[in-house]
Amino acid sequence: MNGPSPERKSAHTRLAAVCDLVAIRLLGIRGKLVDEPPNASDEMNVQLNSELGFDRSSPHEFAVRASFRMVARRPDDKPFVEVDCDVAASYRIREGSFDDEVIHLFARTNGLIHLWPYFRTHVQSTCGQLGIAPITIPVFRVGGPPGQPSLKEARAEKPE
Repeated sequence: MNGPSPERKSAHTRLAAVCDLVAIRLLGIRGKLVDEPPNASDEMNVQLNSELGFDRSSPHEFAVRASFRMVARRPDDKPFVEVDCDVAASYRIREGSFDDEVIHLFARTNGLIHLWPYFRTHVQSTCGQLGIAPITIPVFRVGGPPGQPSLKEARAEKPE
């Protein structure tokens, strides 16, 4: 699949320059311990997924919504913890007009960069509240495959 055209990339750059982040809202969170965690924190497989969408409330306002999910599995492939986080960012365009394709490109890059830290924080906080070793979600990197934004591996930290 080819990436965006040079014209779309240029429009995305223009949008980023005239777009203000107005608010970030947490829409929903869930953490669930579904089984006993493994003995050693490096004995797990962490799966990360994300879904992304956007809504336009006017020609100069839009919101990016992201649903993130983390499932950590034991060596026997049984899940032991699940964490879900739904979050949205609202934006205002100061000048110009942009079509939905450019807004979508912005959502996939800038929007995810803005929202990803909320998911990372929620995963670590939830692990602590559930009494298990914190699982560190890697930073977001632009250009990752859909649903796995440059996520090579999440790691769990051993408690001290």
